[in-house]
Amino acid sequence: MAAGHERPSAVSFLRGLAARSVFLLAATVGLNLLVDPLGVYGSRLFEPIVLRTRGAKLYLYEQTRPAPAIVILGSSRSFSVDPQYVEAKTSRKAFNAAVGGAGIRDYLEFARCFAARGSFPSLLIVAVGVEQALSPGRTFERNDLMEDCLHPQSTLSDRVQAYRGLFTLEETWASLRVLGLEVTGRPAPAYSFGRDGMIRGLGTPSPRLRDQDVSDSLAAAWGPGNFTHDRLSPESIGQIRQLLDLCRDRGARVIVYLPPYHPRAVTLYLRESQFASARSHLLEQLASWATEYPLRFYDFTEVGLFGGREEMFDDASHPTTDADRLMLDIMLADEA
Repeated sequence: MAAGHERPSAVSFLRGLAARSVFLLAATVGLNLLVDPLGVYGSRLFEPIVLRTRGAKLYLYEQTRPAPAIVILGSSRSFSVDPQYVEAKTSRKAFNAAVGGAGIRDYLEFARCFAARGSFPSLLIVAVGVEQALSPGRTFERNDLMEDCLHPQSTLSDRVQAYRGLFTLEETWASLRVLGLEVTGRPAPAYSFGRDGMIRGLGTPSPRLRDQDVSDSLAAAWGPGNFTHDRLSPESIGQIRQLLDLCRDRGARVIVYLPPYHPRAVTLYLRESQFASARSHLLEQLASWATEYPLRFYDFTEVGLFGGREEMFDDASHPTTDADRLMLDIMLADEA
């Protein structure tokens, strides 16, 4: 009799364990989906613990009515290209879709989303840094809301892959941190984006701090090591061409510009790297494309090419809004 009573007890125990496991799994998934601590699922109930710019910019773009006629594509080097200034110059609605650490792939995927949403702009202003043309065109950010735009008919396997982070301990811990910050208070973000995609909240550093930022960035991410060779990346060049094909098919024009580097950076690059040769190859490629696409291009890699000044940089590679306006004056001279 005792043995007969043990079997139902074991079965009940296993059933209870399975039920608790399913409940715990569902609770974890629900928590991570609602809190969205990394900003990749789009719940927008809480401020993510990290700023992911691709999803944020796509969301802002899709909320813009009417759809922008002019869109700026770039990396953080184009964060300060002011859409309101573009609108004042052209009388057309503009949006800044520049994203952090962008590769050329980001530009192409944004353009494909514009096409998928039926809101393709009539003009794209695209920043192509020499360093981007030398490197594979991969994004630095995790796949996010853009996947829903690019692959609306995803298979179940695709969906599981896109949402696999919901099951991880890392993301669950991040969700708990977000909820904790909601209770205790969080510091103000370093920056945010306005409805037109323009960056907000960055202060103006003192000349001394700006000079130090230039030195620090030249010693780290923006040293001459970015230009150790002059061979353009076949992947990035292929993606630029796909972008140009898409724009031509949609009846859109393209302005490509090579964004500037701080004068100290250019001096270093010209002396200790293959920057000049790489830049020349990129300009030759753009000149070739300009004969078959509705494309204009500008080289602003040096401040003298657009009337800029040394103080118009936050570090070795990020121009200020004033510098961007000088470049826009040249690029948009025939767009009024």
